[in-house]
Amino acid sequence: MSTSQQVQMQLKNIRLAYDAVQQLRARWEALQTVEQARAEYEVLVAEEERRLADLQKHKSELEIQKRRLTTRTREQEFIDPPSIPKRRGPIKQSISIPANSPVPTQVAARLQLKKLVNRWAYAWGMTASVQGQINRIADDLERPLGEALALLDWSVFADATRLRETPEAHLARLTEWEEALIVYRDRLAGEIDTQEIRFRRWLPIWECWRIRESSTEGKARWDTFIAETHRAKQAELERVQQHIDQLKAEVNRLLLR
Repeated sequence: MSTSQQVQMQLKNIRLAYDAVQQLRARWEALQTVEQARAEYEVLVAEEERRLADLQKHKSELEIQKRRLTTRTREQEFIDPPSIPKRRGPIKQSISIPANSPVPTQVAARLQLKKLVNRWAYAWGMTASVQGQINRIADDLERPLGEALALLDWSVFADATRLRETPEAHLARLTEWEEALIVYRDRLAGEIDTQEIRFRRWLPIWECWRIRESSTEGKARWDTFIAETHRAKQAELERVQQHIDQLKAEVNRLLLR
């Protein structure tokens, strides 16, 4: 197989890694808005949650009083249920590598990328913002090189003519860049898994929230979801209130004994 044929095969392989990284980056960036969705949702249900917390507190007090009256002894003190230790979520993995990890060839790859970007940025149609991002990533040994490569247009990978590369040099560059993209892809996937586990409870709400401004249908879906949430909260408030009324009646009967 000629070097040119190897280049074409390598381009197919690296395109798979490149496309996967772009999809993962979009997902990772989208997940950064989960906290915003959570905050907006909590504001919308804040009044019901406050009322529910008050009722639950009152119900607990009545349950304690009923228990004490039933046993007729002050020796029995209410003991709060043992708190269940919160399960620690997976430790957030930053998209970085230890400073002492890169070997000389990896450092050289960073320097080569900076040199290419600074020389050809204008010809590649690269904005000053993207150029600056790539340079900062390349300078930071704790950030994976693949993070910078993902900011390049695909044409930079495919076209060696402008760079005046030999097929052998082009193949070597593609091989090196594919490895860097794969490392970044795997780290992004791990970070996304961590985020999705952390926000597992909020993801359904977030998915509904994030499309609310994308279309009339999305807005209607969000409004319907919030309306149904209010109805569910109201029904819960009524159930707790009924329980409280029942507890009050039972406590009064005990007091009259």
